[in-house]
Parts: sequence; structure tokens; C-alpha cells
Amino acid sequence: MTKGHLMQGTNWVNTNMALPDDSEPVLLISDGEILAGVYRLEWNSVEGEMQWFLDDVVAPLPIPDADYWMYLRDLPMPEGE
Repeated sequence: MTKGHLMQGTNWVNTNMALPDDSEPVLLISDGEILAGVYRLEWNSVEGEMQWFLDDVVAPLPIPDADYWMYLRDLPMPEGE
């Protein structure tokens, strides 16, 4: 992944440039706000396309509705940890 995919100085990746590995837990930013919850990119057999799924939520989020994503494993650790 090149630096052009990342929000400057962070691990946030622009959804127009790259998507996470299927089923990997991520945080999402939509309209400038971090969405509450951990999402996974998975196949929606009803819609016939990949979509963002939040655990135990019936209505998935279309990919274009998120602007940026970040793997949970890439979250920065608090200082002193």
C-alpha cells in the first residue's frame, strides 16, 4: 500500500484506493466521524455484493458509505503500553 492510500499521519485507508481483507475487523469513518462498532467486509448474498457488516446488525452498510477504514490491529497503542 502506498502513502497515497493513507490519511496523512495515520493508518486510515481511503476506501476509494484500497479495501481490507475479507472478514478482517476494521473501524470505519463516514462523513468525518468514526462509526461506533467493529465492521467486517463480507459478501451480502441478498444484495449480491460486498458490504460492511457490523456484528449482529441486520442492515449492512454499502462500501461507498464509508470514506476510510483501519484494521483494529493497526490502532495506535496508548503511551506507556
